[in-house]
Amino acid sequence: MDERDLVKASKKGDDGALAALFQGSYPFLLKYLLKLTFNLENAEDLAQETYSKAIENLSRFKGASKFSTWLIPLQPIYIWIRNGNRSENSPG
Repeated sequence: MDERDLVKASKKGDDGALAALFQGSYPFLLKYLLKLTFNLENAEDLAQETYSKAIENLSRFKGASKFSTWLIPLQPIYIWIRNGNRSENSPG
């Protein structure tokens, strides 16, 4: 199944398709979050929160972008960083 088919199936309640979407986008999402947090545990926690938001908002995904790209605005990362939760070892 391609991404478009996985999204359609996920919207219809297919948990296997949703899991496949998440597995396919996880490396991209985790790498992105690691670049922002500099901490694997925090990046994994934020990825989990992002996927939770994705489940809540899946009906809003229109397919104009890749699923992994659509996940970016769902992330609570900017609030998290603004609140001072970035690793002490991070630059800036």
